[in-house]
Amino acid sequence: MPKVRVRTSLAVKVAGISRIAFNEAVSDGYFNCAPKTRKGSARVFEEHELIGLCIFGLLLENMPAREAGLLACEAQEIARCGRDETRIVLIKSTLRDDRMFPGSEVDQCNPERLSETLSHHGMGLERARYEFNLDTIRMIIAQAIEDELSIVGQDDGSD
Repeated sequence: MPKVRVRTSLAVKVAGISRIAFNEAVSDGYFNCAPKTRKGSARVFEEHELIGLCIFGLLLENMPAREAGLLACEAQEIARCGRDETRIVLIKSTLRDDRMFPGSEVDQCNPERLSETLSHHGMGLERARYEFNLDTIRMIIAQAIEDELSIVGQDDGSD
């Protein structure tokens, strides 16, 4: 995807989050990896930040904003550092210390080695695993941007 920056109004639409819920999560400190902004300026998202926001939206379907925000920010950092990653894996552990991992890191570990890795992180045993397909998320983002760019004229605010 070419480098594109997106304002909050489109970002929350792509992520399936209401603007109010997003603003509350940011002001409450639950989604602290949101792009910084100054008073009177629009918040602008880059691709990795949009990926984090999309994962935040998905996580909000099943967990409180505080937990979803922490995990989404971990995912956002993985997306920022690992541009070639195709998936991010959420591993939920017996000690309830859930973490995000790059898919490539999980792939490199055989099951025994993964248990050692989780123990090393103080996580206990794996009890569940969820995968976020970054190629699909990137495709959804690209399609939303393309759709938005195909609309001519200013928003009349009637939505």
